Amino acid sequence: MRDDFLIKNFPKNRVLLQEFEIQKQKILRMVRNTKYEETIHLNGHIEKNPHKEEYYCWMNLYFPRKVFHVKQKASDALTALKNSCGKLFFMVKKHKDKYISRKRGRGKIMNT
Repeated sequence: MRDDFLIKNFPKNRVLLQEFEIQKQKILRMVRNTKYEETIHLNGHIEKNPHKEEYYCWMNLYFPRKVFHVKQKASDALTALKNSCGKLFFMVKKHKDKYISRKRGRGKIMNT
């Protein structure tokens, strides 16, 4: 899994980088057993509004046939990052559950 993380209009913060690594590991555990594990790309971007004290966070998760895009706004950079990663995690979980339930309906995956 490749990843990029960009911080714009304010100095780099070690806490933000650590939080991004934690969230990346959560998403990686979620998609670990897929055949597309090496081709997945996570892109994060945090930007501070130069005129106000608000932060924007964009997260993109690229699969070979699907892209998940999340945009969040908050008054704190860490909050914006956590909210966007949480929403992205929820979207991936929903997509994965939908895929598994579709496979179960066809009889390809057995209930254990």
